[in-house]
Amino acid sequence: MGIGSKRLSGAKWLSARPLALLVALCLGTSATAQETLDLAFRPPEVTPDPICVAPRADLAMTAFWSEWSGRTLPDLPEKRIRRDVSRLAQLDGAAWLDTNLRILDLLSERGSSASYETELMLRARALVEAGAFERLTESGVVAELSAMAETLSPFAKVTLAEYLTNGIGIPRDSARADALLVEAGYAGQPQALLALARRQLDGTAPSDWIVPVDFTVTTAFGGLVGDLDPQICDRAAEIATHYENAAVVTRDPQLAYEWYRFAADLGSAQAAWKAAEFHLRADEIEKSNDLLLNYLEQAAAGGIKNAQIELGRIYERGALAAQDLSRARALFEAAAADDSLRGLSQLTHFFDRQDETISGLRAARRDLLTRLIARTDAPGWAFTRLAEMTLEDQGRWTGATAARDLLEEAVLRDDLDGHFDLGRLLLSEAPSPETFDRAVGLLMRVAGESGGMPPMRELHAAFACRAPDGPHLTEAAHWLDQRDALDTGQAPDLSDDLTDLDIAQIQSQAVGGGPDGWAKWVALIETADFADEGMRQFWATRHQRTDAQIVAQALLALDSSPDAATGAMILTGLHAQYRDSGAGFAALLPPALLERLYGHGAAPVLSPEDRAEGLELLNASAALGHGRALLALAAAAPDPAAHRAIYDQYREAIDRDGDFAALVFAARQSETPGVHVSRAAGIMPCIYRRAVDMVDLARDLGDAALVEHWLAIAEGLLGEDPTELTHLARLRLDVEGPAALPQALDLFARASLRGDVAADRELFRLILTPDTPVFNPERAVVMMRDAMEAGRMDTLASYLAGYRSAKAPVQAQIAAQIDIPTAYRVAADSGDPTAMRNHGLHLRETAEGPEALVQAMVWLHRAAEAGDAEAMVAYGQALAFGIGVDPDRTQAVAWLDRAAARGSDEASDLIRLIGLSSAEVSQ
Repeated sequence: MGIGSKRLSGAKWLSARPLALLVALCLGTSATAQETLDLAFRPPEVTPDPICVAPRADLAMTAFWSEWSGRTLPDLPEKRIRRDVSRLAQLDGAAWLDTNLRILDLLSERGSSASYETELMLRARALVEAGAFERLTESGVVAELSAMAETLSPFAKVTLAEYLTNGIGIPRDSARADALLVEAGYAGQPQALLALARRQLDGTAPSDWIVPVDFTVTTAFGGLVGDLDPQICDRAAEIATHYENAAVVTRDPQLAYEWYRFAADLGSAQAAWKAAEFHLRADEIEKSNDLLLNYLEQAAAGGIKNAQIELGRIYERGALAAQDLSRARALFEAAAADDSLRGLSQLTHFFDRQDETISGLRAARRDLLTRLIARTDAPGWAFTRLAEMTLEDQGRWTGATAARDLLEEAVLRDDLDGHFDLGRLLLSEAPSPETFDRAVGLLMRVAGESGGMPPMRELHAAFACRAPDGPHLTEAAHWLDQRDALDTGQAPDLSDDLTDLDIAQIQSQAVGGGPDGWAKWVALIETADFADEGMRQFWATRHQRTDAQIVAQALLALDSSPDAATGAMILTGLHAQYRDSGAGFAALLPPALLERLYGHGAAPVLSPEDRAEGLELLNASAALGHGRALLALAAAAPDPAAHRAIYDQYREAIDRDGDFAALVFAARQSETPGVHVSRAAGIMPCIYRRAVDMVDLARDLGDAALVEHWLAIAEGLLGEDPTELTHLARLRLDVEGPAALPQALDLFARASLRGDVAADRELFRLILTPDTPVFNPERAVVMMRDAMEAGRMDTLASYLAGYRSAKAPVQAQIAAQIDIPTAYRVAADSGDPTAMRNHGLHLRETAEGPEALVQAMVWLHRAAEAGDAEAMVAYGQALAFGIGVDPDRTQAVAWLDRAAARGSDEASDLIRLIGLSSAEVSQ
């Protein structure tokens, strides 16, 4: 069916009306007041044909008029120019007011082909849409329309009635407005009829209007349908809107959809989007995915932004249609072509989601965010994202100034992520008290509004580790409690006695994607009774494993003490993953693991080629500022001069983006370490071990005040971990000497109560040290007896080690109260390597004949086989010189070599002393 003026027959819908309606019309009856009218007015049946002329794309139109000189009218049809004036007013009346008035002036000067009424109506609309009501009144445009009231078209009468009702550009005159509305209604003007129908339903219709409400609405809708011309789609959509919004007729989603579909089938892209929306909601009509896609495609092709975005999501997800990321990207880019807020935002989110799927997006994302923040209404999150990209691209230190400016803007626009990032940035480099307070305020805002662990963790770190006059332990403890209330902690270690709660906690962390929890869950279900093959397969394929999960899985496997071949295979696999993932992988590898892979004296699990490749990888990681890689390179080159060369090679990378470990390394090598120390303090993980790193650094730099500052912070971070308690006690003694004895004793005692054997040994050694305030042999006797009676053989073995190192008078004082030979034998019988070695040494020292000496060697041999390096030295020495055993130089060298490999200098000296080596023995 082509474009024409064919009238859609009114008989089609009139014949469907009840006879009572026509009778009511003839009798002039009126409806009583009611909310809406129950009326089923359906679209006529027509052959689908794209007769509706799509309006010129807004982007092209606004671009055209933006470049217009304003001197002369362009060579365009006058009708199109007038349509553009109307559309510009609708898009942004205030912004386009001057342009619109200039266009209308030029049309008037040229002698417009349109009527004077049309010119006045366009000028009035331009001023109204711009909100320029005073200028409208001053112009007299509405007054001129009012003076022409008798000759105005029905549509103009409706518009004038609205101005009179609301006092727009002319004094209010409700009676005259009603008269104009009635005149337009009797002339069949649809908007007048619908306005009168609404007032009939409200019971406020003018008394001159006596047409029944149902006939009023039917006539209005029939008038809207009108001719089958290019504007029919807009009129059909207006009917649909009435059924959708229930302004006059009762809400009927099915009828609204039918009218939108009618308009869509005649070529309206906007109606196609509205029809698609009904299928997207699918709660009021019967959903059809085929129709949904059909109307979305039509609307997207017609430039409807919402349709482009929704269709882009469908192609991105691959749910209703085959996944097509190229098509999805094209649709999102089309939606953003006009730099609209929604279009740019949705394209940004698409790029974020597909960053790891589609290559080469980084430059496009940066350009997109730059376009987005250029808008006056740009959202705060766009500034935050661009700040994060700036830090990633320029480095956390060189990009800090530019990132801070962006984050300040994000905070002004109330983006909470911007608050969080700016708070962290302000704390990252020696903040002043004022800067510290502002950073804390920003982080508290985030904690108060969004909660969650990150802001609470940062607030704890601020008060515990970053405050210039800190640590502030009370505030730090508060935020630590808040954080711990949300933190499920590290997943429980795998064991044979896991409770249901332990299993649930491991699974919960696995579901959340935590690397440690994921690795433990996958290991657990390999053998768990509750798991079947389906579950194992699900977790094996649930997600592509992240690098962090791969490292966690490898660490768990290595900690389970595999045989040498399995360990070598795991390390080889980590090397391959490092190669595949790139230089950033080093940030996930603990220093001890890097040392095992590539360090000085590392186990030869890699081929020479792989080890050379590993060195290249470490250098690539160091070039990114990864301190763990720098430390691994330094460990492979113990010479201090080589460390300085490594620093010189990578100092630019460290100054650009160095992490905590890199900054600590740099501070030891730089002539001006202050900036590195400040930055390290600003980003260090706020935990005990890292605070100790700062203590060690301050000691190396000879800064006593800084040592005390970080000792206070380390003590504030100390929990009840027995290893850390023992470590701090030793550190305090090492730094402060005898003055720290009371505090050290307390720390050792706390660690001992928590089962730390090393603390027991240190505590015992201290109380057996003469000329100190804590010297107390009687307490040592009590401790040894308690250990024997409680069956704590590992503790007893540590006490006996302390006893052996005590001075002879002290040994005698203890031996007078404790049966030392029995204590040695009982401890050794428990299988503790240290106890077996000490028992063997004691037997050797007190042997009164060959048989006792042989027995001593038996215990030393057992201890050596259990891995005790000192026992290896003693047993190797006995084999070399035939002490209590038959001489066997080959075995002697083997044991001494094993001890030397464990770092025993005594073993190396003995090999040189007796003039032996493995190579010489084999000759």
